[in-house]
Amino acid sequence: WISTAAVFIVAKGLVAALFFAVIFDFVYNKPLPGTRPEGEEFHLAELICMIIWSLAFTYIYTRGYQNKGWTEGIRFGLIAWVFYFIPMVTGVWAYFEVPTNWVIAGLLSGLAESLTAGLLVGLIYKPKKI
Repeated sequence: WISTAAVFIVAKGLVAALFFAVIFDFVYNKPLPGTRPEGEEFHLAELICMIIWSLAFTYIYTRGYQNKGWTEGIRFGLIAWVFYFIPMVTGVWAYFEVPTNWVIAGLLSGLAESLTAGLLVGLIYKPKKI
C-alpha cells in the first residue's frame, strides 16, 4: 500500500503540477475541441482512475519483481511509458483535433510520470541488505 500511495501522490501529483500548471498553459492556452468546459469536468472519475492506475502499476511491478532496486524501477517505468502512455497519447491525437505541441507535452509528462513511479517502487522494493 505504501508504494501505491507513493505512486499516486508523488508521480500523479508531479504530472498534475507539471502538465496542468506549467506545460498545458504554455503549450495550448485555449480549450481543446471536444473537451468539457471548465467547471464541468468529472474530477471524481479521474481520481478513481488515477488510484486504479497506481494500484495496477505497483501490482504489475511486484509480480515481475527481480530485487534489482531503482534500476529495475526505472526500466519498468520506461516499459509502462512505451505500452501505456505512447498508445494513449497517440490515440487521442489520432481521433481528436489536438495540436502537436499537446501531443509532445503529453508524451513528455507521461515519461516523467512513469519514470518517477518506477523509481519510487524500485526504491521501496529495494534489495534487502543482509
